[in-house]
Amino acid sequence: MQLKTAEELMITEDQRCALVKALAFLQEDKIKYHPLEGPILGYGDKGKVDYFNMRAWRRKYDCGTVCCIGGTAQALSGTSFPNASVFENQNLHNLFYPNNQKAWNATPRQAARALSNYLSTGRASWQTAMRG
Repeated sequence: MQLKTAEELMITEDQRCALVKALAFLQEDKIKYHPLEGPILGYGDKGKVDYFNMRAWRRKYDCGTVCCIGGTAQALSGTSFPNASVFENQNLHNLFYPNNQKAWNATPRQAARALSNYLSTGRASWQTAMRG
């Protein structure tokens, strides 16, 4: 798979590297989906991602830290994705905030497909990623 450059994706090189790192993490199949039940204890530990859920950027629960794609990338790398730049870049915005309702319940594997789509084509293509 040929990945687009940061310039082609209209993000910084640090952000691209963070997303590539998140993709590898999600593809390892070591992170499990979390339904976001239980008390919120605050922001998760830097560099730590225990569970995945597209509805949580990064939250600490009594069972561990739950992150979405953006939260995973940020936690693993320390690179930030400022709200202004996310909202200005429609393709990045759709990766983090899907316009496909089913994508809000994506498994780590489905999210990895969307992230892979984004990094290789510039679009998350959530509808395709959610198949299977």
